Amino acid sequence: MMSFETFCLFQNVGKSMEQNVNQHDHVTIRSLMSAILLISGPACTRAAINSNGPKNLRHISRDQFTAAALKLQEANLGSTIDIKLQVHTRSTLLFVKKPPDEMQDRLRLNRDLCSYEAYALRYNMRPPASIIKRWQERLVQMGLIPHDHFKH
Repeated sequence: MMSFETFCLFQNVGKSMEQNVNQHDHVTIRSLMSAILLISGPACTRAAINSNGPKNLRHISRDQFTAAALKLQEANLGSTIDIKLQVHTRSTLLFVKKPPDEMQDRLRLNRDLCSYEAYALRYNMRPPASIIKRWQERLVQMGLIPHDHFKH
């Protein structure tokens, strides 16, 4: 069961995510970067933003997601990984977030993206359904995510 304080913080995170993005109706790199950091779980894909992100970001292109993910990687806020699971499928770009304990100082420098508290709360939540189990297993095998992270 979620505590009242956690519930309040969660509600504010959702509002701040929408506010960050709704300041402009068009998609900006900064608003997309913020949405990537605030998607629940330790990894994010374009499909996660399209299904669970703020309403005006639900139709982003692969190029837009890639540009935002690479900017986050340049800011040392995580890393990008191309994963291809089957021979005939197209590879998928995942942005893997750094654990919250490595982000406190980095997020102080990037306050306009999100707060540390919001990031830590969302990082530790269950990832969206679009982050399929095989990707989760691959991220654990690669050592990018702790082995017990997905056992909620």
